[in-house]
Amino acid sequence: MMGDSQAVVPAVVELNAIAKQGDQQKTGIQQAGKLAQKSLSVRLKAGTTSTHDSLDLRIMRADPFGSQDRYKHFLKVQYVFHWVTEPLYFNEKIANWIPHIHKGCRVAQVKQDCLDLGMSEQEIEALVAPFDKVVVSDTAALGWLYTLEGSNIGAAFLFKFAKKIGLDEHFGASHLAGNPEGRGRYWNKFKNAVDALSLTPEQEQDVQQGAANAFALVRSLVEKHLP
Repeated sequence: MMGDSQAVVPAVVELNAIAKQGDQQKTGIQQAGKLAQKSLSVRLKAGTTSTHDSLDLRIMRADPFGSQDRYKHFLKVQYVFHWVTEPLYFNEKIANWIPHIHKGCRVAQVKQDCLDLGMSEQEIEALVAPFDKVVVSDTAALGWLYTLEGSNIGAAFLFKFAKKIGLDEHFGASHLAGNPEGRGRYWNKFKNAVDALSLTPEQEQDVQQGAANAFALVRSLVEKHLP
């Protein structure tokens, strides 16, 4: 027959487990509450960091700056991504929210970089033949643009790698060059405009989903063009 002390032990363990679970749930709720109080751009970063980091690792694992030939594969990814998203930079509603947004469009620079590296017009246009331009809601477009504009900050490191293989803002890597205003200043200008918007929870979810879809497209392009 089990003694009272033997019966108490598993009960105490179970109570401790329940208490620990409760503490973890409380911590999660507190963290979610703190995040909700932060700006939209901070919440977007929190929602995309793991996806972004995973994508960066996958790209660099393919050694896109190992040679100019490897870099050409990277340019294919860039051209398709910038081509399909070009209309977002000229969206009338987005322009009202972020008046300078059209200045961020880099599709022409990516195409010129492709030409610099020896791709023909026919080869370049064949890259986008299977795709349509992105058509999404205004709020989802914000998420796509967050991904696009944010990539220009990371491009500072890529630009340094490109220089090591003989490329620069005048040949082959013009789309990686910094904004004339300065990368940090331009990015902060974009984030401040986004953070000034008053969005409903549903609209913000749309923004988050737009960013997630943008990362998903880039990942699929990387898998195709950067083996």
